[in-house]
Amino acid sequence: MVIATVVFDDGTYEGETETAADITARQKGRQIQLARVLSIMRNALDAPETIAVALEKLKTQISTLRIDVDASVVDELLTRFPKYPQERGRKWLTVVVMNGLKQGREEALFRIKDIEEMRARRPENFDFKQALRAAQEQLEQRSAN
Repeated sequence: MVIATVVFDDGTYEGETETAADITARQKGRQIQLARVLSIMRNALDAPETIAVALEKLKTQISTLRIDVDASVVDELLTRFPKYPQERGRKWLTVVVMNGLKQGREEALFRIKDIEEMRARRPENFDFKQALRAAQEQLEQRSAN
């Protein structure tokens, strides 16, 4: 196995600029989307709806989250990686950030599906707020990675 590039927690990297920028761009997209998801989840904790309505509302709100990329995000990446190949440039990084946004949205929907399955398995012992808090914690940890 050959590892060509490593991106460290502090944002520095060792290896190929192109690969490091792609990894960072995808992660940036995930972090942006997961921040949006976590905000939606926090609001759901305070909502007065029934569990079924709250879950459906969560799914709808999360599945309709934007995946268009703000130009300032790409500008920031191009500034962080000045050696990024011009032939790939802005358009490619936009696609990679968008993939991260999609990935974050899918991760969140997967967590909601887990909550629905827990509820279906044990409806009598199901605690919606506890399950939602656990999902939030998992997503917070994942957004940091």
